[in-house]
Amino acid sequence: MPRTHALVRYLTILALCFGCAQGVPDEGALGQLPDAGAGGLDSGESDAPQQALCGTQGQSCCSGEACEQGLTCMGGACVSSPMCGADTQPCCEGNSCAAGLVCQDGRCGPTVSCGGAGEMCCSGDACASGFRCASGTCEAVPPCGAEGQACCASDRCDDGFACAGGVCSPRRLRRRRRMCCAGSMCSGGLSCQSGVCARAAMSCGTLSEACCAGDVCNGAGLACCGGACVDTAGDSRNCGRCGNACAAGARCDAGTCATTSCGSEGQACCATGTSCSAGLNCQAGMCVRATASCTAASRACTSASACCEGLSCRPSPSTSLCCREAAGACASSTECCGSMLCVSGRCACRSSAQTCASNADCCSGLTCQSGTCRPPTGCALGEGAACTSGSTTACCASGRSCGTVGGASRCCNGAGGACGGDSGCCDGRSCQAGRCCGSNGVSCGSNGDCCSGFTCQSGTCRAAPCTLGEAVACSATGVAPNCCGSSRRCADVVGTNRCCNPAGGTCTGSLGCCGDGLCQGGRCCQPSGATCANGTECCAGSTCTGGVCRAMTSTCGIAEAATCTPGRAAPDCCAGGRSCADVVGTNRCCNNAGGACAGSLGCCGTLLCVSGRCQAPATCGLAEAATCTVGASAPNCCADSRTCQDVVGTNRCCRGVGGACAGSLGCCGTLLCVSGRCQAQASCSLGEAARCTPGASAPGCCTDGRSCGSIGSGNYCCRGFGGACSEQYGCCGSLLCVLGRCVGI
Repeated sequence: MPRTHALVRYLTILALCFGCAQGVPDEGALGQLPDAGAGGLDSGESDAPQQALCGTQGQSCCSGEACEQGLTCMGGACVSSPMCGADTQPCCEGNSCAAGLVCQDGRCGPTVSCGGAGEMCCSGDACASGFRCASGTCEAVPPCGAEGQACCASDRCDDGFACAGGVCSPRRLRRRRRMCCAGSMCSGGLSCQSGVCARAAMSCGTLSEACCAGDVCNGAGLACCGGACVDTAGDSRNCGRCGNACAAGARCDAGTCATTSCGSEGQACCATGTSCSAGLNCQAGMCVRATASCTAASRACTSASACCEGLSCRPSPSTSLCCREAAGACASSTECCGSMLCVSGRCACRSSAQTCASNADCCSGLTCQSGTCRPPTGCALGEGAACTSGSTTACCASGRSCGTVGGASRCCNGAGGACGGDSGCCDGRSCQAGRCCGSNGVSCGSNGDCCSGFTCQSGTCRAAPCTLGEAVACSATGVAPNCCGSSRRCADVVGTNRCCNPAGGTCTGSLGCCGDGLCQGGRCCQPSGATCANGTECCAGSTCTGGVCRAMTSTCGIAEAATCTPGRAAPDCCAGGRSCADVVGTNRCCNNAGGACAGSLGCCGTLLCVSGRCQAPATCGLAEAATCTVGASAPNCCADSRTCQDVVGTNRCCRGVGGACAGSLGCCGTLLCVSGRCQAQASCSLGEAARCTPGASAPGCCTDGRSCGSIGSGNYCCRGFGGACSEQYGCCGSLLCVLGRCVGI
C-alpha cells in the first residue's frame, strides 16, 4: 500500500473517532470522506457485507413489491410516480390530495364549493390541501414539518429534517453502508446497525405481512401470493392455491371452494368452520345481518353509505363488502377492496399482470382488463357495446367486463356495478336504481347482489316472502322480507303505517284494519261516516248510502203472525225481534220457544202459544185400558191414537177393530182381544132341537137362550119348563111341547 494512501486512512479514522467523541460531523464533512468506489472505507474493509441494491429509485422492488418511502413499485421497479393525490387518482392517507384538489368520494378532483377555508367539508370529511375538517368545517392545518415546528402525522418532517422528541430538527445523515456512530441518523429509511448505515430489517413472513426473501412465509398453511402471506385454507381469494378465487356464494373451507346450505343470510348457522358469512351474526341458530351504526371492513354491504367512514362498498373480489381502497390501513387482505392484498399493514394496489376486480385495484397507469392489471390499450367500448373477450382493441372501458348479455358478448358490469340499463349488466342481471342486481334464479353472494324483492338463498336470488304480520309497523316502500304478509297492505292506521286489511278482510283487532276501520266479528268494517262501495263494507247498524256508511234510522215494522219475506231490511222486516219463519206452511213473523205470543200463529214451526209464551205442544199420556174422560186435553188424554170409549160399562183408553191390544179391556165396546188384535165376538148358530155339545163356544152353541140338554140318548138345543117350543125335541128332559110351551105331564 502506498505511504500516502496509508496516511490518508490514518487521518480519516482519527477524524471519525474525534467526531464520535465530539458529535456527528456535518454533511460537508461527510462529503469529503473517500467514496467506496475510490478504494476508501467501503472498498472491502467494512464490517457489514456488501448486498445487492433494491428499493431505491430505478432499482427493482424489494421482497416482491417493497420500495423506499415516497416510491411506488410499478412493473417490478421502484418509481416516483404518485399512486394517489393527483387528479382522478385515489386520495392519499388522511384524504389528502395535491394542491388545488380535494378528496371527493375517495378520489382527488378539482376544488369545488366545499373543502376550502371556512367551507363545509366534502364527502368523507375531506378538505383541500392544507386544511382539515373540524366539526364539519375546513380549517387551516397548524404548521408542521419545518425546522422547530411540530412533527406532522406519522412523525413526518420536511426534507432535510427529522422528527426528534415531537419536533422537526435538521437531519445529519449518513448514506447507506457509510460508517455511523450509535444514535446517529441515516438517510432513506436506513438505520445505524453495527456502525454501518443499512436498511432496517422489515417484518415479514406472517399472515398479511410481506413475504420474506425467496417468497417465504412463516407459519403452517401460509403461502406467498402476490407478495403477501395469506392463509390458503380460508382465504376466498386464494383458496387452496394462489389466485384461486371462490365464486359468488361460495366459501373457502379447508382450501376448497364450496357452496353450502348454511352460513348465508337467512340460512342456518354452519356447524363447522365459520358459522356465518362475513357481515352476518349467528343468532338463535340463524345467520342474520349484523346490526351496528355502520358496517365495518370485510362485512357485506349494499351501498357505501352503510359502511363506516373511509370505506368503499364494492366486490371484493366477487361479493360486495365494505372495504379499504389502495394505501388504506388494514389488518388482513379481507379488508381490502377488489383483489388487493394487505401488505405491511396497507392495502397494496395491484401491479402489472396481477389479478384485479376493477380499475381501482390497479396501480397508477394500469387498468383492469379481463381480470388482470395491464397498461392501457385504448379500450374504449362503452356499456352494452359488442366486445371480444381477451382482446386489447375490442375491449371495454370504465372497468367493465366483456360478459354475456342476452346470449351475446357485450360490455357489462356484474352485481353492484354501475349501469344505465339492463344491457349494461352481465349474466341475466337487471339494472335497478343505477346498479346491476339479480332477480329470480341469478347467482349471488349476498342479499346486496339481488334486486329489490329478492334475497340470496343458497347462492341464488329468490323471491323473498313478506313476513310482517297484522298490525306490525311497516314501510310503504319495504321489500321482502320486511313487507306485509298474507295479502295485507301497508297503510295508515290511526297515524302510523301498519300491516292491515281493508273492509271485508280478516282481523283480530282494530289495529289490523286500514284507516279508521273497526274489527267486528273477525272482519274489518267501515264505521258510520266512512266511505264505502257497498253495504257489506259498513259495520253493523250502518248502511252504505251515497258512498258513505250511515247509521240506520228506520226500524222493522211487520207485526206478529203477519206474512213476511226472509232477509228484508227495515222497514220490511219483523218487529220486536221476531223471525220470519214457516208457521203451518206460510212464512210469518214469529217467535221461537219462550218468546211472547198472542196466538199460536205467532209461534214458529209447530210451537203453540200457551199462557202467552211459545211452547212445544204437550202429548197425551194415558195408556191402554186406563180410565179416561172423553174430550180431556193433553196430557190427560189417551196416548198412541187410542180413544176414550165404554168398555164393559167404564170409559177406558181403547182401540177399535184391528187395533193392537194387550187384553180385551183395551178393545172398545164388546170387542175382544184375539191374538193381539181387537175383534168382534162370535155368535151361537144352533137352533131349536139341533144336536149340540154341552159347553161349546160360538158358533157351535145354541141360539136364542136355549141350552144344550139331554133328550133321550142325545143332547139337543132345548128350553126348560114354560119355554117356547115348536116340537118335542125343543123341550129338555121329559117335558112336552103343548100348545107351543114346554110343560110336564
